[in-house]
Amino acid sequence: MLVIGTLTALSVVIGIQIVKILQELRISIQKMNGILDDMADMTHSVSQPMVSLSGIVDSLKGGVKVVALVKQLLGKHDEEAGEAEAEEDEDE
Repeated sequence: MLVIGTLTALSVVIGIQIVKILQELRISIQKMNGILDDMADMTHSVSQPMVSLSGIVDSLKGGVKVVALVKQLLGKHDEEAGEAEAEEDEDE
């Protein structure tokens, strides 16, 4: 009878310890979930300005290409005007 009582008491103590461990595990998992949520928010807040910066850089690249194209077109126009003036000077 003593053995049964001892085993029952030991089983109850072990059961209580298992419940406490599971509760602590649940709390730890909730904290980890909170940390991961915070990390996701931080990475989103860091990546959003980077996306905006990338858009600005792409816009600037496009602007530089347009300016280069305009310069090229104006350069050709100036060359044609210079050639026309040279021909007029030769005719005189």
